[in-house]
Amino acid sequence: ANLRAPFFARLGLGLLVGGLQATALTYAAPINTYPFSLGWSEASRFYYSSLPFSTSLYGVSIPLSPLHASRYLLLGLPYLLPDSPLWLHRAWQAFLWIALSLVTGWALARRLGLRRALPLISLTVWGFLFLLQGPVYYHLHLCIFPVLLGYHPRRPAQTLAVVLLASVWAGLSRVNWFPMPGILAATLYLLETPLQSAKNWLTYFARPLVWGASGLAVAFAAQTAYIPISGHEDPSLFASSFTSALLWHRLLPSASSGWGVLPIILIVTLPLLGFVAWCTLKPGAGWHPLRLAALAGMGGVLFVGGLVVSTKIGGGSNIHNMDAYLVMLMLIAAYLWFDKALPDSPPRTPPARPWLLNAVILLIPVIWAVNFLNLPAPRDMQHAETSLQKLNQIVQQGAQRGEVLFITQRHLITFGYVQGVP
Repeated sequence: ANLRAPFFARLGLGLLVGGLQATALTYAAPINTYPFSLGWSEASRFYYSSLPFSTSLYGVSIPLSPLHASRYLLLGLPYLLPDSPLWLHRAWQAFLWIALSLVTGWALARRLGLRRALPLISLTVWGFLFLLQGPVYYHLHLCIFPVLLGYHPRRPAQTLAVVLLASVWAGLSRVNWFPMPGILAATLYLLETPLQSAKNWLTYFARPLVWGASGLAVAFAAQTAYIPISGHEDPSLFASSFTSALLWHRLLPSASSGWGVLPIILIVTLPLLGFVAWCTLKPGAGWHPLRLAALAGMGGVLFVGGLVVSTKIGGGSNIHNMDAYLVMLMLIAAYLWFDKALPDSPPRTPPARPWLLNAVILLIPVIWAVNFLNLPAPRDMQHAETSLQKLNQIVQQGAQRGEVLFITQRHLITFGYVQGVP
């Protein structure tokens, strides 16, 4: 530890590390040999990720998942090991949650040029905790940190190449993430490049518009190319996000959404929004209205889009569909916090930050992590073995009369817990 660092800075780092430990315990807790699903959709994920290996695992070719292809491609890597056990897949998923969230936090610190240990570690861990409030799913980080690491203000071709590569991955992920690599590059450009650096405002906005449009086009092309590869004959499966019902009650407190998506996202992000406004809108801040309008416009689109997606089937129970908005807001706030954003004219007054607002910004992700610390009760393995024996008997009897449909727990076939049935 840096003993010269202010006491409250070291105290803040201690709180962040405590939040990191609580989060790591929460994600590592499911690593065990219990054969049945540990929660909603937990083991179904392992079934979907097994589909690229269906011929070797099941003896038949099964179409790939029409949704979240990138997630299942990443999650399914342990299947490259023959007879990989269920606990290994659980460990791999826990590693992805923890490691990729930390990588994005580190990439942001590196983007800002932080070299000293205290600020570098603090921002890395704070970013990790902030993004897992959504949570931002692990596979989506491959759309984030490549742009943070590969963006270069004086090499637009390099930036475009990174955006296009990340957009291919986005096209295999989620529809609301199709424009995200381009938006991230545009955000970095708007934060780092003053308006007067270009001949006029049209020239100034040309680069981010090219990055955004090109990335969006490549993302759609990647999804279009994936459809025939997936093996599905009905392309409408890939457009179900546009046709499913909108359950607007999920935005407010309800039985299915708890506090509601809108109150939770406001609690999580209002302190950061207040900080951003404090830095950019106070008299003499030096920011050109066009740059602020562009940033606010992109953030507003991501906010509203996230709310709409949260009302879809599968959303509403948390704020994970607000993920793109969370990422952009984190990026803007970090640039302003470490004075790495370049206004169009020098501020008339030195930056000052209200200490109470600073404390709230630090504490909310830590409190969130501790509040969601979840160490499950020990599982009754003997009862599970008895249940598996009975289930195998019932399934094998049913297989003699016809086909057996696993509505849930399909991973029992994947990992050999149930045998003698296609």
